[in-house]
Amino acid sequence: MINLILLSIFVSARQFSVLKGNKFVCILYAYISVLILIWLIENTFIHISPAFDNQVIFSNYLSFLVIVMLCVPKPDSLTYKVTDGLLFISVFAIAAINSARTGILVLCVAGIIIVIQHYATYLNKKLVLAFFSATLICGLFFLKFSSSLGRYFILKNSLALVAKYPFGGVGLNHFSFHYNLQQAEYFEKNNGTEIEKYLADNIYTPNNEILQLLIELGGICFILIFLFWLKVIYEDLKSAKKNRPSSYIWYTSVLILFLISYPLHNSIFAYTLLISWFFLPTITPPKQVYLSPKKISFVLALPLLILISCLSFYVIQFKHLNEWKNTEYNDDISEFSYKKYDAIEPGIYYNDKFLFKYSQVLYSGGQFTKAESTLNKLLKYRCSIFFLIYRSDIEFAAHHYQEAEKTLKLAINIAPNKFITRSKMMYYYLNTKDTLQAKKQAALILKLPVKVSSQIITDIKGQCVSLLKN
Repeated sequence: MINLILLSIFVSARQFSVLKGNKFVCILYAYISVLILIWLIENTFIHISPAFDNQVIFSNYLSFLVIVMLCVPKPDSLTYKVTDGLLFISVFAIAAINSARTGILVLCVAGIIIVIQHYATYLNKKLVLAFFSATLICGLFFLKFSSSLGRYFILKNSLALVAKYPFGGVGLNHFSFHYNLQQAEYFEKNNGTEIEKYLADNIYTPNNEILQLLIELGGICFILIFLFWLKVIYEDLKSAKKNRPSSYIWYTSVLILFLISYPLHNSIFAYTLLISWFFLPTITPPKQVYLSPKKISFVLALPLLILISCLSFYVIQFKHLNEWKNTEYNDDISEFSYKKYDAIEPGIYYNDKFLFKYSQVLYSGGQFTKAESTLNKLLKYRCSIFFLIYRSDIEFAAHHYQEAEKTLKLAINIAPNKFITRSKMMYYYLNTKDTLQAKKQAALILKLPVKVSSQIITDIKGQCVSLLKN
């Protein structure tokens, strides 16, 4: 639900509507500059832990901040223009170095709109826009060709999910579980191409916020939200006059971010959007409306109530999370602590480290049924090949051999070219004395293409060679 609130905020250029003056512009300049400095230090001199563990998401975040910077109204002076230009070029360079296609695309489109805005009398707008757009899209596609093919494969399976659950959706936070099952079904029925098998992996997001909302909420709810967005955008553009190009930059950038990225799945992105609702200055001033004191109280009370609810929710999370921190190093996880955890609705909040650790504690204590049910709860929200392999170990220990084999086959079908799942299946057949099937798996493993060489893969291949020789 918090993501839906942020989503409504994100698509509205009217969020730039409270603070006036140049102080915020200077703060924004300083913030972007500090992030650039952190990136430079991280990648040149000293290793420090950045706010983002993913450089591509970091680049996309910087690009988003630059779009905010371009949209914020500021004095028409050379100092501001030069500062805008320097920060724009710096962030574009970072996005290019990190191959952050979303960030590159957002900044290029913003640049095209600015060029058309300032040189409209000298240029044919449609030709310039068409030329730059075609060149940019082709360039970005071939910049990460294999990744683009992977996104197309994800899109294909995601649309199959839309067809399966057209009205009610799969439920919030259930995308990962249903998508990976769909991907496994695809490979099981269609076998898939060699490229698809090579690219397939655990998927937690379709890299498309709009598509994920459609899959999780279903068509009916999505259409209602979509109509709300259209109304907001229409009213905003209708009321915009001089500032209309800024609105175009904002909405185009938001659309790109939503179509080829997942900004709301990153907490820093999300918090920035929430803060911007209250503190960013005007882009397109709304029409002046006179309200009665009662209506004003209601208008102020409603967002405040939402904010207090969200903050209370996070306080509860942090309170419980503090009790479970460092659970990966803590063996003192009891039935009592699990019951306290289970009292919170997992659909709202779940801690994968805690659930996995508790499942391990139960498994080591011989409580296989409880261990499996705990792990299944985690799999509903984060369907991972690693968790499926662990579930097969629990099922095998409980002498449920057929279930263990089915679980391993599901893990293999999600990503057919994974060495770890194939090797686990080979060991399963060896443990069940089915040497013929074990050798078949060993032969398949030796034919698998290697994405990234590692000692684990070398060891697995060595064991396969030994098995086939014997």
